[in-house]
Amino acid sequence: MGKLALFGGKPQRDYFLPLADPDIGNEEIEQVLEVLKSKWISQGRKVEEFEKKFAEYIGTEYAVAVSSGSAALHVAYIACGINEGDEVIVPSFSHISTANAALYFGARPIFAEINPDTYTIDPIDIENKITKKTKAIVSVHWAGHPAEIDTLNEIAETKDLIHIEDACQSAGSIYHSKKTGNFGSAACFSLFPSKIITTGEGGIVTTNDRIIYDKLKMLRNYGQKPGINFCHTILGYNYRITELQAALGIAQMGKIENNIQKKIQNANKLSKKINEIEGCSAPLSKNNIRHTFMHYMLKIEENKFGKNRDFVMNALNAENIQSRMYIPPIHLQPYYKERFGYKEGDLPITEEVVKKVLTVPCL
Repeated sequence: MGKLALFGGKPQRDYFLPLADPDIGNEEIEQVLEVLKSKWISQGRKVEEFEKKFAEYIGTEYAVAVSSGSAALHVAYIACGINEGDEVIVPSFSHISTANAALYFGARPIFAEINPDTYTIDPIDIENKITKKTKAIVSVHWAGHPAEIDTLNEIAETKDLIHIEDACQSAGSIYHSKKTGNFGSAACFSLFPSKIITTGEGGIVTTNDRIIYDKLKMLRNYGQKPGINFCHTILGYNYRITELQAALGIAQMGKIENNIQKKIQNANKLSKKINEIEGCSAPLSKNNIRHTFMHYMLKIEENKFGKNRDFVMNALNAENIQSRMYIPPIHLQPYYKERFGYKEGDLPITEEVVKKVLTVPCL
């Protein structure tokens, strides 16, 4: 094979292979042009059409599109009844928005450990973290692998807690024959370009609860009562999505299953090769689930592979293959350390996983 590019050799690839490559074609262009020609580009009928298509695909009664996955989490937490002073149990192995959304209105995120094989929240540690202030559990379906939903719902029911799905990375993932987004009081999806489908920026909340649905619509639109202009009955936000974004989303919905099948096929091929390498582990897919591989995360065991995760990442990047280590766990982000006093060793399983995992392309 010759000298690695990391050490001055010629890269194996002549062009760059990114982690994400949104599938944008003529369908999206035609949808967006239709909106531009109409001159109605703020929230309108395209948003309603996109919401309907998304809800039908997930299998829920309702969907409410918003400006980002972070906005989706924020309004979902409030609409589901989490209040100032409440505690919300979340994994630290997640995008920072999962925790930040609670802080926006004075609730507090409490961090639980993860399963080191699936990277999803550990139900046993959730039970260790429940207090009198606990109001909700947030399951993060990390990288497209569903969390242990049955167990989480059982805990929520037994302890009288709200269960909200952070499904930002799992559009189309399946748990026991149902798509993620069906299992909590509400579920939040991101539509960022790295996701299975995209609207550029954007998010969407699904629910089967009409009261939550009505509140979500008010929260995204300044707290305005639906159907009555300039009548603001609750504190709301400007989290609306545009017709242009919804037009993209409508076209993308026609591609979602094809995108997922491509991901799964490529992941299976990649996993077969990865698992032949001593010290490297491919992502786990548990029985009775569909993993959509929004991220493909492999694990490097330095004592067996001979090199650490950072060496592999740098070597791949030098070969024109984008790879990225996972961001620090939320509890070790400077803001959380300073505000709440978190330190290394507080979540040893999460911290150990973060040192070993690497995201690589699976287009």
